[in-house]
Amino acid sequence: CIRDRYQRRVHGNSNPKMAVLHCLVLLVTAALVSSAEVQDQQITSCVIESCSGCRLNRLPKVRDFLNNYAPKYQNLEVKYNYGDPRAIFYNAAGEEVERVQLADMDQDAIGRLMLSKGIALKFLRMTSSESEGLSIDFGCVR
Repeated sequence: CIRDRYQRRVHGNSNPKMAVLHCLVLLVTAALVSSAEVQDQQITSCVIESCSGCRLNRLPKVRDFLNNYAPKYQNLEVKYNYGDPRAIFYNAAGEEVERVQLADMDQDAIGRLMLSKGIALKFLRMTSSESEGLSIDFGCVR
């Protein structure tokens, strides 16, 4: 008697009907979780996550995009934490829609990716009175 109680406590209920019921519950739960995909696939924002140290320094093209080009995009945020650089795209509800690894891309490829996903460049908007006397330096063009 004591041995049977110990085995039931340690090894669980040995009733085959209960085991089948537990398996069915797990299968139904797994099916519900997998079917609960994000319904709104319209991308509205992006977060690029990347380490700020050694790994990023070994990827100069990605580092160049993050430092020089990322600030020029609307709804694009750069977060420095850990791991390989990746772009995480979100919908209006803040749900993750897609992840893309950036380690093998250059600045142009990342820029094309942003534009293809709907992350637009910021535009300078000013009134005509603000633009009076504005001079633009194009660097080597004189």
